[in-house]
Amino acid sequence: MNPPKLPEQTEEPKDPNEGRQAVEVTNLATAIEALLRSPLILLKALPEKRQLILPLALLALFSAGVLGLVFGSYSGGTQLWAAPLKVGGGLLLGALICFPSLYVFSCLANSPLRLGGVAAAYLCFLALLGLLLIAFAPILWIFTQSSNSLPFVGFLALVVWLLSFLLASSLLRKVSRRATSSWQVHLWLLIFLTVTLQMSTALRPILGTSQTLLPQEKKFFLTHWMNSINEAARESDSTSTGSANNPSSIKSSRTDNPFLEN
Repeated sequence: MNPPKLPEQTEEPKDPNEGRQAVEVTNLATAIEALLRSPLILLKALPEKRQLILPLALLALFSAGVLGLVFGSYSGGTQLWAAPLKVGGGLLLGALICFPSLYVFSCLANSPLRLGGVAAAYLCFLALLGLLLIAFAPILWIFTQSSNSLPFVGFLALVVWLLSFLLASSLLRKVSRRATSSWQVHLWLLIFLTVTLQMSTALRPILGTSQTLLPQEKKFFLTHWMNSINEAARESDSTSTGSANNPSSIKSSRTDNPFLEN
């Protein structure tokens, strides 16, 4: 009897990262490269490169300030310095508020990271979020200078924030894969997103102008958005009606903005 044929050997799947040159983290420039190419490399290097902790934190704040400057350039004037302070301060305050819950949720997910590891992953997440915001800032700036529609610019700013958040959150999702369950981390990401959106409403106006630097009325961010959209629609209707009766009544000044604090 002929012996059975041996099954043909198939090639093992190759690691997609095989052959890719690893980034050696030595300074802030290489840390940024590692953050964009392979954030886990930076996460593993941070315990030995503690001198990078402060530069990475400042990078996240600087990035938020740049985004705020883009927002402030829409209206100009006071917003050129108020918007960067609000965006940077809002991100810092939101990050401090959400860190304790991140540590608790990581422990509930049986994450192998201790407190220092969770803090390092959180710092990398914020720094990566800041780099993504800087990458989208020039695109957003073009529309703030060429469009006079505040609802459209606000919607575009929301899209930029959501895209940056989703891309940066992949870092925490990669870390949570090592845990027994990771749905707690995904829930925390939703909490962080909600907190940051509420901060943008609590510190309004960031886009547009207002009679006061900070709001005098408390609002949920979804309520504020709906009120702003309705107010913009009413202003558009009144403007079109007035321009039909009196063409000289058309105004293009951004200071007469329907998105004053309401």
